[in-house]
Amino acid sequence: MGIFDDNFGNNEPHEGPNVPQHEHFPSDTYGPAYAVSIYQEDLRALKELVEAESSSSTSIEQTAFLKDAIDDELRLRKSGDELSPFVRDLIETWESQMDAEPSAVWWPVASDWRLKSYLHYCELRDEQDEDGFEFTEGIGRVHALFSRCKAAQENDSKLAIVPKEEIPGEEPAVTDSST
Repeated sequence: MGIFDDNFGNNEPHEGPNVPQHEHFPSDTYGPAYAVSIYQEDLRALKELVEAESSSSTSIEQTAFLKDAIDDELRLRKSGDELSPFVRDLIETWESQMDAEPSAVWWPVASDWRLKSYLHYCELRDEQDEDGFEFTEGIGRVHALFSRCKAAQENDSKLAIVPKEEIPGEEPAVTDSST
């Protein structure tokens, strides 16, 4: 900077706050997430899917094919009751973040497998005649939303450090203030 100071006659010392080169965010209260654009219709379609899936009778326990397909293809031994809490948390957190049309919401890092597993579970249920579940009209919007979430993960410029309470499925660490 000495050359610039000499050439431009700016020999005054720099005044102002000393700004650190890097910010440090405590990992117990902050985490990484991707910004994703979402519309009210996307959220409504996801909500309808979860409501339809959870309120319809399932034949997963009786249908050997469906159970085997989940075990083999997804390597999961979980029912919809174990897959849907993450999706419900997505909906709840995103509803609180919606303030315009469209809105930016936070997508957790490396969470695509959870939503993909849930959608695949719903697909398998939809294919079974004995199962009471059928896809809702908005399934196209749900798939489009999932594609946007996956695309965000491939774009580092969408990655940010945000408070954990803003990230679906994350909770800030509780500190014991009595010590």
